[in-house]
Amino acid sequence: MITPRNMDDVSGGVRTRASSLFQSHQQRLYARTDRLFAVLLGVEWITGIVAALWISPRAWSGSSSEVHPHVWAAIFLAGFIDSVPIALAIFAPGRTFTRHAIAVAQMSTSAIFIHLSGGRIETHFHIFGSLAFLALYRDWRVLITASVVVSVDHFARSVLWPQSIFGILHPTWWRWMEHAGWVVFEDVILIVSCVRGTKELSEIAYRTAELEETNARIEARVDEQTRELRVSECELRAAKEAAEAASRSKSEFLANMSHEIRTPMNGIIGMTDLALDSALSTSQREQLETVKSCADALLTLINDILDFSKIEAGKLDLHCAPFNVREVVGDTLKALALQAHQKGLELACEIAGDVPAEVIGDAGRFRQIMINLLGNAVKFTAAGEVVARISLDRADHERVSLRCSVSDSGIGIPIDKQQSIFQVFEQADQSTTRLYGGTGLGLAIVRRLVEMMGGEIWVESEVGVGSTFRFTPVFEVCHQPPLQGTQPPPAWQGVPALIVDDNATNRRILTAMLGQWGFDTAEATSASEAMAMIRAAACRSRPFQLVLLDVQMPHIDGFTALEQLREGGWLTAMTLVMLSSSASSGDTKRAINLGAAAYLNKPIKQSEFLATLRRALADHGPNVGSCVLPTDEQCPARSGPGAETSLKILVAEDNVVNQRVVTGILEKRGFTIVIAVNGREAVDAFNAERFDLVLMDVQMPEMDGMAATAAIRLAEPAGERTPIIALTAHAMTGDKERFLNGGMDAYLPKPLKPADLLSLIAKLTDGRKSSSLATTRDHFEPLARPDHSHELDELLDLPSLLERVENDLELLDELTCLFRQIVPDLLTRLDAGVEQGDCNLIGESAHALKGSMQNLSARLGAETAADIERSCQRGDFSEARTTAARLRREYEEIVAALPKSSWKEYA
Repeated sequence: MITPRNMDDVSGGVRTRASSLFQSHQQRLYARTDRLFAVLLGVEWITGIVAALWISPRAWSGSSSEVHPHVWAAIFLAGFIDSVPIALAIFAPGRTFTRHAIAVAQMSTSAIFIHLSGGRIETHFHIFGSLAFLALYRDWRVLITASVVVSVDHFARSVLWPQSIFGILHPTWWRWMEHAGWVVFEDVILIVSCVRGTKELSEIAYRTAELEETNARIEARVDEQTRELRVSECELRAAKEAAEAASRSKSEFLANMSHEIRTPMNGIIGMTDLALDSALSTSQREQLETVKSCADALLTLINDILDFSKIEAGKLDLHCAPFNVREVVGDTLKALALQAHQKGLELACEIAGDVPAEVIGDAGRFRQIMINLLGNAVKFTAAGEVVARISLDRADHERVSLRCSVSDSGIGIPIDKQQSIFQVFEQADQSTTRLYGGTGLGLAIVRRLVEMMGGEIWVESEVGVGSTFRFTPVFEVCHQPPLQGTQPPPAWQGVPALIVDDNATNRRILTAMLGQWGFDTAEATSASEAMAMIRAAACRSRPFQLVLLDVQMPHIDGFTALEQLREGGWLTAMTLVMLSSSASSGDTKRAINLGAAAYLNKPIKQSEFLATLRRALADHGPNVGSCVLPTDEQCPARSGPGAETSLKILVAEDNVVNQRVVTGILEKRGFTIVIAVNGREAVDAFNAERFDLVLMDVQMPEMDGMAATAAIRLAEPAGERTPIIALTAHAMTGDKERFLNGGMDAYLPKPLKPADLLSLIAKLTDGRKSSSLATTRDHFEPLARPDHSHELDELLDLPSLLERVENDLELLDELTCLFRQIVPDLLTRLDAGVEQGDCNLIGESAHALKGSMQNLSARLGAETAADIERSCQRGDFSEARTTAARLRREYEEIVAALPKSSWKEYA
């Protein structure tokens, strides 16, 4: 057997195993080849018989014939030669004797084929084929046996019967040696092949043995490690059980201790409250208030420890019962309202209409989650708002999952701390413990409670911007019908209501609630805007019957607005409810005395709000059919011929001041005005309803006036054409042709003059529905100004301004208020554009500033803004920077010279 070259690298076990594998494989090869030759010898026997019968079936001798001896040789001689090795291959495969017997039989069969063919040279190739077949054994000794048989056969027959082997009677004596030489030549090649094959088998055996030994070592190592892991697992399990037992003991101890501590703490707090209600000196009251504050903080800490201990001990269970989600959340916000209002925060709650009225769950634990999250939001927010939102996540017949969130505008949480804050005793920054207090247990308790409710909790936050905690508790569906009194009256459907609040979140929440109850709502962001909307609604014979008025608003607060409404006689036609984020002593009485129907503190609890509106509208609400409408002086559009008809005009204008100027001019004539703040909104509004006229600003965001006009012309029905007037702040040569070619019918330069606007409207509408246009006044009396007003004369063109507002001082007050609100933001945007070198931002801001200055007839300021716009077009940012500083100074001079409260002081 051939062995590998590096025997020194092979262990004894591998050599033994390799030898066993080699012998086993070799034995299988011998047996398989034996069976192959058994079949081959049988086939050759039958083939020999067929060949004998085909070549010489009969021999003639005189007048008789007989079967040829070749046939008998093929039948009996070949059968005798093949039968023994076939039997050995069947009954003793793989043995050495069997292989050599087969070699003798195979070569004898070749001799018979040569004999049967009469020594034809073609049949000699059967010898070479037989040798090749015998090489399948990969045993060179078999080839020697076969070669000896061939050589003996050739020698014997060349002497005794040369014709049967060579096909001729007198061959040369050395002819058999030539044939033997060719056999030896093939033997050499086949023996080399057999030796190589045997060597390959040996190497395969050694590699297999080495692989098996490696696998055995690996398996042994794995078994050993498995045993070690099992031992370690048992040890860890025992340690875990011991730790859990210790933890349970600790938690039970803490729970007992917390309970024992709470009892005297409640006594301390109760007695402190009693002492504070007694007559005390200032020093004593301060000391007792400090004691109470410390006791409250300590009680909060003890409550957190008690809850956490119950959770750790596995003794905290959820007690499920039906509860009203809106009531629980409303009560929670009420509890935190004072703390939020003391910091000047807006605290609000938005509950979607698809949230079920009642669910089944643990209301106390749900309230605890909300208190913790809302309390943290208030604690970590210095300014802005804290908003709780609840909507439906998913629901089926048995379960309902709510999507809850608490958002704030506070300090925010770094990304790398957003997971750790839900761990025990963790806060985003350890300094927050010193600055804000807290144990670090609250969010860990919240997380466990949410998980017990079948939900999950996570946070989304950005440092310096704020945080939003979201969680998804799961409750059971409550199939009980809602209680009576929780549904709004049918009479509220379509009742016009106005919400006046400068906070967008509060407006959205109130709009959603009133919308659910059927009111037709509108929004105003300031008292001035609300006054204008109230007048406009009354002039349209659809006055607001319900007004929700916020107290804390810039410029004109809620009480001032209430006084103005009372003086104007508007309260007789509406029910007004005041809302406040920080109720002061006497505010409720003051509001009622001024004519308000009710006074509510924010955040508003939905059930309380509903009950308040029921009482207010029942006690104070006017009958829809008998609403008190304003006088002709209050609503000029109601007087004069043709007041019963009006044009419906679409105003596409992005500047708020321009919107208010146009609205003030046209609503006095009884026209219906729809505002679109950009070209895209204008196209959408035109596609939604029909208009008699369109006022189209040329320069607007998203889609400019030219593009919007083209879209409107494409959308118009065949044969119809709505007049479109272009409004432009800078009419240049060629603009008129450009506007007309773009589908517009005329254009007006800004700032607008009422006479020009009304004249052009009358011209384009052929006087349709516009007889009230004749009420325009051609002369405007100048204001009687006090001695110190010369500065204002230098800054503003008062005659032009009064002409623009048609001596409407209330409208002028509103424009002035808008001017104070809008221009500072535009100046900030302008400064940012200059610093960033953003030409688009500079151009947009300067253009808007120019329009705002023109609307107040501040010609010097408008020219300065125009200079900035031109500098931007030239790419001269240094000049734009200098001019922007000058424009800010001019704005400050204008604001300083404007009336502090109302233009009536100049009248």
